Amino acid sequence: MIRLNSFIAKTGLCSRRKADILISQGKIKLNDNIITQLGVKIEPLIDKVEYKGKILRLKTKNSYILLNKPKGYITTTKDERGRKTVLDLLEPAMRKRRLFPVGRLDKDTEGLLILTDDGELANKLMHPSGKIEKKYEVALDKPFKKDDSSKLTKGITDEGELLKAKSVKILGEKKVEVVLIEGKKREIKRIFRAIEYKTQEIKRIKYAFLTLEGLKKSEYRELSINELKGLKTL
Repeated sequence: MIRLNSFIAKTGLCSRRKADILISQGKIKLNDNIITQLGVKIEPLIDKVEYKGKILRLKTKNSYILLNKPKGYITTTKDERGRKTVLDLLEPAMRKRRLFPVGRLDKDTEGLLILTDDGELANKLMHPSGKIEKKYEVALDKPFKKDDSSKLTKGITDEGELLKAKSVKILGEKKVEVVLIEGKKREIKRIFRAIEYKTQEIKRIKYAFLTLEGLKKSEYRELSINELKGLKTL
């Protein structure tokens, strides 16, 4: 017996967190009945789980993609306004695998992005308790003051949230390297805006131990077995 949200994640439909949302919204059927109660356990080989009329089944093999995202693409699987998404960068055969992004990068932010259909791993990587480091290169609108580094590492409150960098390294007069742990919404832009800088360019160059080495913009590759093992043991 496993939890319904875990089963849904293992089918590759979405993460466990998103599965809980679908369940609470009454979008999941269990044995032909709509279910909204969280925490329900099922027998995967006996019970029938449906989403939008389609029976969900456990995947026997998942896909794990490392993408060098360029600017101009939305980090989602589809967009109601018809804008280009990161899935548009994939070959047609790859798009059929029902991949979804792990976390988000803004439309005008580029760099390292993981795509997968493994909801369990995605949930693990996105959860704040994992404290996974994400490294960014940031170009600013004016010279960065050395004294401002401590402001970022001590933490800044913005819109009721504490934004805090783990480390800050000055790369040039108007360029810095920032390491974040939680990766809150638009965190890079917000943390610099709070100390009166505007971000001109943002690029994620590292996620945990993964880098963009060998990948040009818009290119992608599948993770190696060792890389996958490394992510699962974070």
